[in-house]
Amino acid sequence: MSKAEDLVKELYPDWETSSVPAVDGLECSMVRIQRVAYIKGYNQAEKDLELGWGDMEKVFDLCYEVLRDVYLMKFPDDKEEQKEFYQEVLERFKDFKERKEK
Repeated sequence: MSKAEDLVKELYPDWETSSVPAVDGLECSMVRIQRVAYIKGYNQAEKDLELGWGDMEKVFDLCYEVLRDVYLMKFPDDKEEQKEFYQEVLERFKDFKERKEK
């Protein structure tokens, strides 16, 4: 069972049996309609958030950019500085994705 199917069962349990008018001669429960809509939306969101090779290329470019601009081409040795490095790369990547979607 997929993660979406597991989550939808929690949100729309079987005990709810309200129904809607027949569709193509079939009586459909609201729960079933809600579940299908939830699963489709969840799966679409996963696709929308999936990283492709172009995204990974941009992440690599941003790593180089942050190393050049902030760390003077020396990768930080300290764990806290490494965390800051990756946070900066992530922030720039989020900005890139936001601009790209507009």
